[in-house]
Amino acid sequence: MVAGVVRKLRIVCLSDTHDRHGELGSIPMGDILLHAGDWSTQGTVDEEASFRSFMEALPHRHKVFINGNHERVCAQSTKEEIQARFPGCTYLEDDAIEVEGVKIYGSPWCDIGAYFARGEDAAAKWAAIPEDIDILLTHLPPSGILDLAYEPFVSGAEAPPPPPAAWNVPKEVMTSNVRLGLMDAIRKTKAKEEDPTRKTCGCCGAIHPDRQHWGGPELRERVERIAPPVHVFGHVHEQRGFERRGHTLFLNAACYEELPQGALVFDLVINDSGIEASIPFDSKECK
Repeated sequence: MVAGVVRKLRIVCLSDTHDRHGELGSIPMGDILLHAGDWSTQGTVDEEASFRSFMEALPHRHKVFINGNHERVCAQSTKEEIQARFPGCTYLEDDAIEVEGVKIYGSPWCDIGAYFARGEDAAAKWAAIPEDIDILLTHLPPSGILDLAYEPFVSGAEAPPPPPAAWNVPKEVMTSNVRLGLMDAIRKTKAKEEDPTRKTCGCCGAIHPDRQHWGGPELRERVERIAPPVHVFGHVHEQRGFERRGHTLFLNAACYEELPQGALVFDLVINDSGIEASIPFDSKECK
């Protein structure tokens, strides 16, 4: 063992399994399993039962999950009710748990769907994240970090389309004023020829046609301020992967775009000077 290293914890990360967890194949063993939300398509009772069976069958000592924007029906329950339905797991909703000496904080807020928060409301939610956490678990990415999603611009003159039939959005969670696109504000004020996706992006300085940053600017501001060792999230399927910025490892654990992908795995090294995350690897590389 390297001098100064006290121990290692293996962290197994999933997100955006969308009721297809049965297609993932073998989930690698680890000390802590994290799921960053969107485990369903709509969070229905049947989907919840399927996810519960999947989680209960996993052998990991500690299993921690949050909800995402797709858990619309499940979100009608209190967090205490959700926790009671998942014995053997820990459900986090704006709170923290200490596991094996590691402090994990989880929060589901997004600027779309079941857990909606934007602007000042979002800033207030993220302000509750403690400064001393080791792993931050959110569904939403921070703005500009592994958050570039496919979303063609639609002008304000064009009516937003209904959600695709494949989404199976229950009537009880739909209202006439629901807007599922994230560009609603821009569509109301900009003409189509002013499509911002074909101009230099103010967030990343690139030009990315038909791509939008879906991450939260308020979340990024908070994360940069507290600089946790690890930030795990999902939501943007196309940007699965990881990158390290300063002290923080950012990890987008989304499992589905078109084909199922396995977990992303990393080791949390706990030594005399603190906690540091190793370079993650895909679960297919586990031996």
